[in-house]
Amino acid sequence: MNICNAPGCSSRKNNTVLLKLGATFSAVGSYGEARDAATQILARQPDDEQALLLLTDAVRAPGEVEETRQRIEALRQRTETAPDTI
Repeated sequence: MNICNAPGCSSRKNNTVLLKLGATFSAVGSYGEARDAATQILARQPDDEQALLLLTDAVRAPGEVEETRQRIEALRQRTETAPDTI
């Protein structure tokens, strides 16, 4: 599910909104939507620590643990091989 597909949705400001939306989803028990929000942020910004925390907090089923671990490992590898931007 793509929570934010409007033009300009990839900005840092929108990441902040997605993070808050994901936290709200998590707080009311909509963990799938919370994971979706975190995943969208991490697709654009794989080193976003708050999105990683949201992603791991939204894990509820045993099968999701391994899937999330693999996703985090892939993100870690992606950030390690990404060129430095200064």
